[in-house]
Amino acid sequence: MDEQRRRKRAVPTAAENMMEPVIHNSTHTMEMQWALLQVKLKYRHVLLLKYYNDMTLAEIAVLLKKPEGTIKTWQHKGLKQLRMIMKNRGEWNEQ
Repeated sequence: MDEQRRRKRAVPTAAENMMEPVIHNSTHTMEMQWALLQVKLKYRHVLLLKYYNDMTLAEIAVLLKKPEGTIKTWQHKGLKQLRMIMKNRGEWNEQ
């Protein structure tokens, strides 16, 4: 994430923004992609734009044509869902 922040920000087009993250062949990355696919779509979009495309919440709000407060809520709910999915996945793997 730090490396992404150091890069010069470029505003991607709407079509580029909605693409799923690139898959790498590591187990951790594949598990994260699986978990992200379990998150509700509108929350997933916000998480992908924020953490994979390094966009600010204000930029995401403009792109999705929603109030910034709504985007903050969706980010919070998306992260909460992602945590629960990962927690449940960990419990499932331990059994």
